[in-house]
Amino acid sequence: MANLGSEKPSVEALRGMRERHQAKLEQAEREKEEHIQKMLLELEGLKSEREQNEQLLDEGRATLNYYLEMEKKEQLDEEDVKNLGDVKQLVSDLEDQKKIIDTSTADIKANPDVARKLREKEEAEFEIEKTEKIKQQAELKERLQKEFAALAENIRALGEKKYLLDKQIKDAKRAESEARKKVEEMAKAEGDALSSGSPLRRGDLSPYETQGGMEWGGYGGYFDKLQRLRGGLGFWDFGPKRAVDNILSRKDLFDAVGEKHSAYLDLKKSLEPDYEKIVEEAKKLQEIYAKTRWEKTSGLNSNDDRALLRQFFSLLRSFADIERADPDNPGRILAGKYSSWGQAQADLRNSALYSVLYMIDSRVDF
Repeated sequence: MANLGSEKPSVEALRGMRERHQAKLEQAEREKEEHIQKMLLELEGLKSEREQNEQLLDEGRATLNYYLEMEKKEQLDEEDVKNLGDVKQLVSDLEDQKKIIDTSTADIKANPDVARKLREKEEAEFEIEKTEKIKQQAELKERLQKEFAALAENIRALGEKKYLLDKQIKDAKRAESEARKKVEEMAKAEGDALSSGSPLRRGDLSPYETQGGMEWGGYGGYFDKLQRLRGGLGFWDFGPKRAVDNILSRKDLFDAVGEKHSAYLDLKKSLEPDYEKIVEEAKKLQEIYAKTRWEKTSGLNSNDDRALLRQFFSLLRSFADIERADPDNPGRILAGKYSSWGQAQADLRNSALYSVLYMIDSRVDF
C-alpha cells in the first residue's frame, strides 16, 4: 500500500477504491452486453438478408436454367444472350453473397456468449410455447365438455321424441291385444260351461282370425265354422246351441278387434313422417358427434381425450339409469337401476334412447 502514501488511508478512500473498481467492472459488463446485443442484432439482419438472398437466388437459378435451355435450342437473339450473361453473373454474385452471409452467421454463432443467449432465447420461447399449448388445451377441453354435454342433451331430447311416438304405437297395439283378449276370454268362458257329454269340445269354440299378420281378415271363417257346428247339433243339445249363440251375439267384441287393428295400422301410417324426421335429426347429430369426437378432440392429449369420452358416455348411461364408471374416478362404479343397455331397454323410453344412439354410432356401446 506504498502508493497510498505514508499516512493510513481513510475509510472514504478505501470505499472509493472499491466503488471505482466495481464501476469499472460494471462498465465492462455493460460494454460486453452491448457487444453481444450488437452481434445478436447483426445475426437477425443476416437472417433476413439470407432469406432475401435465397429467394432471389432460387429465382435467378430458375431463370438461368430457362435461358440455358433456350440456348441449347438456339432460340436466343442478341438481347437474350446479353440477358443470359447478366443472369449468370447475378447468380454467381448471389452465391458468393450467400457464402459470406453463411460464414458471418457461423462466426457470430461461434461466440460462446452469443451461443448462450441464443440457447436461452430458444428455451424461453419453448417455455412460452409450452405454456400457451397447455392453456389452449385447457380452453379446448372446457369448450368440448360443453359441446359433449349439449350433444348428450340433444340425443336425450331426440330419444324422448321417439319414445312418445313408440308409446302411441305400443298403446294402440296394446288396445288391439286387449280387444282380442276379451274375445278369447268370452269364447273360453262359453267353452268352459259345456258339459262333459257335449258333442262340442272346448277347442271347437276357440276363436281364430281368417288372416293373420298386418292384413286384417276378421273372424269371418270362425263365424262360418260356428254356424256349421250349430247346424249339426241335435234337438236336445241346448247347452252347445246356447254357447254358440252367445258367441255369435257378441259381434261387438269381434268388431272391436277389427276397429283397434285398423286404428293401429292407421296410426303407424300417420306417424311415418315423424319417424323420418327422427332419422334426419339423428343424422345431423351423427355428424356433430363424429366431428366433435374425431376432429375436435385431436388437439387434446390422450388422457384428456379419454376423460371427455368417459364423461360423455357416463352422462348418456345416467339418462337410462345404468350403472357406470365414475368419470372423475374410473375405478369407482356409480350405481344404477340397470347393469347394461340390454337390461335398460326393457323400459320403452330407454329403448328409444338406445335406438337413437345406435343410429349415431352403431359400433360403440354407449
